[in-house]
Amino acid sequence: MLFKRLFLTALCASLALTSCAAPAGEEGAASPEDKKTTVFPIAAAAAEPVGTQADERFTGAVSGFSEKLFSACAGIGGQKNLVLSPLSVVYALTLVSNGAADSTLEAFENLNGGIPVSEMNEYLYELAKKLGNTEESTVDTANSVWANESVFELSEDFIAVAEKYYTALARSENFGDPATLDAINRWVSDNTDGMISKAMDELPPAAALVLLNTVLFNGKWESPYEKHAIRDGIFTNYDGSESDVEYMDSTEHTYFEVEGGVGFVKAYKDNYSFVGILPDEDIGIDDFTAGLDLAEISSAMNSQGEKVYVSLPKFEYENELPLTDILTEMGLAEAFSAQANLRGLGSGFGDPYISSVLQKAKIITDENGTKAAAMTQVMVMMTGAGPSSRPKVIELSRPFFYMITETETGIPLFMGNVYEMK
Repeated sequence: MLFKRLFLTALCASLALTSCAAPAGEEGAASPEDKKTTVFPIAAAAAEPVGTQADERFTGAVSGFSEKLFSACAGIGGQKNLVLSPLSVVYALTLVSNGAADSTLEAFENLNGGIPVSEMNEYLYELAKKLGNTEESTVDTANSVWANESVFELSEDFIAVAEKYYTALARSENFGDPATLDAINRWVSDNTDGMISKAMDELPPAAALVLLNTVLFNGKWESPYEKHAIRDGIFTNYDGSESDVEYMDSTEHTYFEVEGGVGFVKAYKDNYSFVGILPDEDIGIDDFTAGLDLAEISSAMNSQGEKVYVSLPKFEYENELPLTDILTEMGLAEAFSAQANLRGLGSGFGDPYISSVLQKAKIITDENGTKAAAMTQVMVMMTGAGPSSRPKVIELSRPFFYMITETETGIPLFMGNVYEMK
């Protein structure tokens, strides 16, 4: 299992949809008189997906990315309760990276621990099938690509990769037509079961491309909480204030200790798990997540285990995370600049570059289980396009960290902090 302020903070603040110009300070933006982008072929377009089972190499890469991303997102100023899907970001960025070349592609692959994008396609193709092959606890992933027909022409090779490996919807639409914004928002709502009703409030007419990924988790507890196991209690918030909450009490059988905290595992049906960690009182949630180590957590979970009485509060919240600055710091600076080589995506006047990455996520946990949804949005603009023994007891009665994982691989689907219950 994997932890360390995981894969994701490139999701926190608001998506800058008002600026579509080449990045400030960049030179070499193309003028409308320049030639159309020269599109390069994508080798994966000629292949047929075979799928690669998740192995230590893949899970290690995803865990490492998740750890860094979560740490960065948890450090966003003013961010309290946090829920993030690193996996959604991995899907969105890997899909985009199929259109990258040269040093831009190298930067994407470095984020994936050096795994070539062609191999990531196979891993993610197989993982989507595995996650979708459940009955009671379900995980659904979906992808879509929306091109502005007046600005950008999608590469046939990129469409082929998106459809074959990611089952992605690929459409060319008029971004100036309000119906296109409605269609995008409806697609996001449909694929998150209404938990995220809107991807964006406006669609920049000068935008070239919008790529979207959604992850929807609907997990049912393997042992649901009976009415007698639910009681009223007090949660002490991050600022010292107190909130009335409902606690769900249960006995679990995977208690573990890590540096700075104690944790437990509660099973969902169909091989998914909720992992809760309560930081030591003298350490606190900020310091704990700052030093989060998923490898240590995974090892502790698998090597330790004894009975523990757990009190888990019901909780529900959502957040919006701008990830552009975070991903830039993590090594994708070139992809966000006029120097980006994303010509495999398609052609238009100027060169495509990523203008912003945003994630919206929501989680609800109650006596029946957990429902969580995330949407990752990648906005692509064109340079020069214009502006744009004795049983242990754990009561999560103060700020705590949690994650939802696929039990067999340990891949985190969602990760979060609960700071307050206001």
